[in-house]
Amino acid sequence: MTGRDEGPNLMLIDDDQDCLDLNEAMLEREGLFNIKTTTEQEEVIDEVESSWADAVVSDYDMPEIDGLELLEDVREIDDELPYMLLTGREREEFSEEDLEKVTRYYQKDGKPETYEEIAHTVANEVERYRKLQAAGKVVGNHSGPTLVINDKLNITSANEALAEVIDEEVHDIEGEDISAVND
Repeated sequence: MTGRDEGPNLMLIDDDQDCLDLNEAMLEREGLFNIKTTTEQEEVIDEVESSWADAVVSDYDMPEIDGLELLEDVREIDDELPYMLLTGREREEFSEEDLEKVTRYYQKDGKPETYEEIAHTVANEVERYRKLQAAGKVVGNHSGPTLVINDKLNITSANEALAEVIDEEVHDIEGEDISAVND
């Protein structure tokens, strides 16, 4: 269960071990991922910091912090990492703003079709994520002003040449809306 060539690395977190075991078993049936499970938020952060995790599927209701608070911690490390919320709560219990923060929301229903959909969504999102990472590496090596934007029109990568042109620091540009380049 190591190595990026073997398939995406998926981190599952839930404070309920039975739910965690079910989620793991159902997603393993799809045969698409290397899966690690945990009941501890710190382990998710460690795996994101180490760049092992290509995606996270998280419960919402957990004792120390909820799934959206964990998402905020993940976004401080990697603001493009696919993050799915899998919860027993109804969609209506979340604000539209909260739902826009996650890559995708799923309600736990135990149906095989739901897990199949989760698996395919995660696989597609990881592919998109890896392409953004690869594009970011190209941007860093390009000599002319260059940037990469995501589907939300946020700058995911920028290089020093662009930063000089708009008189900003690279770290101040990345994560901003594309309009930041025009200001």
